[in-house]
Amino acid sequence: MTDDGLPPPEDHDVFYSRFEQRTAVAVRPPRVPRGLKVLWSKYRGPGGVAFDEAEVTIMDGHGQTTVAFDRPGEYVLRANAVEGPRPFGFCCWTNGYVRVTVTP
Repeated sequence: MTDDGLPPPEDHDVFYSRFEQRTAVAVRPPRVPRGLKVLWSKYRGPGGVAFDEAEVTIMDGHGQTTVAFDRPGEYVLRANAVEGPRPFGFCCWTNGYVRVTVTP
């Protein structure tokens, strides 16, 4: 998966508050980074799994994590790719599934 860089980060508007003394105060909300993230989780399988990092930020088209399985068997891992986050949830997302066979 690669991040196409779209959409670019937003510039937030400047908000002004006026007090009784008519002092204007400018407040700029922090920029919410937009970028591709992959959220890993176990979808199916007989045992537990542990990810080094379950939320991976894709930088320059690359991301990496390591997963450990506590018993042999057939597993399906879910990779939820999201373009975000956004203040009110994720904008764009898709799921991918990876089959893994763990042998003793």
